[in-house]
Amino acid sequence: MLFFVMAILLPSSVFGAAATDNEIWIQQSGNTFIATFDQFGYGNKVGGTLSSGVVATDMLITATTLTMNIDQVGNNNDLFGPIILDTSTIDLKWTGNTNTWDWNIGAGSNDADDMDMDVDITSSNSDMDLDIAGSSAANNLNFDLDITGGDDNDFDVDINSANATWDWDIIGGNNDFTSVQSDSTGHYMKVNWTGTGGTGSFTQTSGTCSGVASCKGYIDLQLNSNSANVTIVQKDTGD
Repeated sequence: MLFFVMAILLPSSVFGAAATDNEIWIQQSGNTFIATFDQFGYGNKVGGTLSSGVVATDMLITATTLTMNIDQVGNNNDLFGPIILDTSTIDLKWTGNTNTWDWNIGAGSNDADDMDMDVDITSSNSDMDLDIAGSSAANNLNFDLDITGGDDNDFDVDINSANATWDWDIIGGNNDFTSVQSDSTGHYMKVNWTGTGGTGSFTQTSGTCSGVASCKGYIDLQLNSNSANVTIVQKDTGD
């Protein structure tokens, strides 16, 4: 089942001051689903709550073999919502300033297996809060994030996944990065960071993985920066 409800079709009283913004509401379940969202302009939103900024829910997607391509181009855009999926591909292009991305993929289940994510961000003063498999490990994540030409951003990425490959390429100043790979083995994180200032906190923990010797984590940090502050934590089971 698939339905879209666009802001232009809803009563203006629902939206108040945000009535002129573009909004996408989507609720979908089913397999082999292909979705392409292109939004250009100011204040675009893809739902999955929000409230006084409007939308207020939907962006409920449950699928196996999902292919999703999202482009938000402009300032003050919002991308929200929970997704449950397996064997899927997500491509996201985010261009503009003062944007917010808050996604939860596979929370409360392990339905985030075999996922390939490619994200390109050119933005300043933006926030990203991404949680993948919040309470149960997903397997075989391949995640590439390219951040170019952006300053004063705040990125927080939590990944609960076995055999997760997590590749950051960062260009920009005074950005703050927090990433946790938790509760499994085969963690790999590569960070290539160019820019002045900013903080980075990178954590890998094996959690419930059995056999300390086999619960491996790997971090490769390449840093070209002045006045950066970096913290790295790696922990085996029981530590």
